Amino acid sequence: MTNSTRYLDKEFPALLSYKPDILVVESFAYNHWSGEIFNFDRQWLTIASIIDTIKKDSLETKIILGAAIAPNGQVFGDGKLNWPQDLKWNAATITKAYLQNLVNFATSEHYPLADAFHPSLDSAGNGLERYIDQSDHLHPSNEGKLLFSQKIVEAIVKNELIK
Repeated sequence: MTNSTRYLDKEFPALLSYKPDILVVESFAYNHWSGEIFNFDRQWLTIASIIDTIKKDSLETKIILGAAIAPNGQVFGDGKLNWPQDLKWNAATITKAYLQNLVNFATSEHYPLADAFHPSLDSAGNGLERYIDQSDHLHPSNEGKLLFSQKIVEAIVKNELIK
């Protein structure tokens, strides 16, 4: 966010140097630490630190917190990770806990929330497969991307982030 980076022999300025109007900070739920309680605190503190950095370096930037689509423990990572059922179930459960932790942070700290997590759950608490890419069962499908995009737009409108 605050340092330039080099990728494929091209230099990119620091993200905050652009002074973006809006930034969506996602939960990091799919790239999480362990399921130990201290790591949920770590997620909370990391999100708070990211927000502090944005506020310090780009004061006018509006912040939306984003909870991505829910995973499905029955098929989590099939096509890419191909784990046994107990590992899939455990990883999906931990991922959902990180998603919920972000929702809790946004609610308690009064930040705009783009919540694709809850609408992408079925009645049993599993991620609806129509929102999950069928090639890797990790990333969002086109319908999942559309859902998350719609939730971002709803957060912008609801919180009047664009006048």
